[in-house]
Amino acid sequence: MRDQIDMLQQTPWDVLIILDACRADTFLAECDPGAETVRSPASCTRDWVRAAGPLLAERGVRYYTANSYVTRDNRRYRLGLDVAPLYERLTTPCGVGGAMTVHPYQVNLVVQADPAARQRLSKGGAIVVHYVQPHAPRLEGAPGYAATLRIVYGAARQLCAALGGRWVITSDHGELLGEQGRWGHYCGMDCDALRLVPWLAGEAPAAPAARVTVLDNLRHLGYVA
Repeated sequence: MRDQIDMLQQTPWDVLIILDACRADTFLAECDPGAETVRSPASCTRDWVRAAGPLLAERGVRYYTANSYVTRDNRRYRLGLDVAPLYERLTTPCGVGGAMTVHPYQVNLVVQADPAARQRLSKGGAIVVHYVQPHAPRLEGAPGYAATLRIVYGAARQLCAALGGRWVITSDHGELLGEQGRWGHYCGMDCDALRLVPWLAGEAPAAPAARVTVLDNLRHLGYVA
């Protein structure tokens, strides 16, 4: 089985999508059975950022994140990532039972509207977009892990199509769904449910008009019919 960090170094990509806490087997069953399974260097976001951060910083990516741990650990470990934090302004009660989280289509709206993203890509640079799903809390209307994964995967594919270029969808770590009587994820825990993550790569043609994709995002958020 291939190592995720090696894949990040060896695979050409312009847009790297991180689905937080996405295990490989559920992704293959719910999203794309053709995806590859790779081994993450970590079982939690903190350790993944420490492992992948230096590589991403060296490449000069702009890192859009809905997960606050990325910003915290970038500062804590002095990784030098160009982080664009999204959680402070985008967190809303869109989780099950009104739980606070960042909706993936809100992430898409911000990334697509940010001139820095397209400028970076147009000059041969790269960006990372780190969604918080399928990590808990689950999204309203999609109370299960798999249902929330399907929504964020749809958002990720929409964003890749909107931005154009070579893209990769993967995850920082997996998620325990009852294995060993546990749920969630834990730093420093080496088991397949936490370390095996999906790897799906593709390429999109030149981006379509931004106004069309923004309308798509607004429809997913329920703002327009």
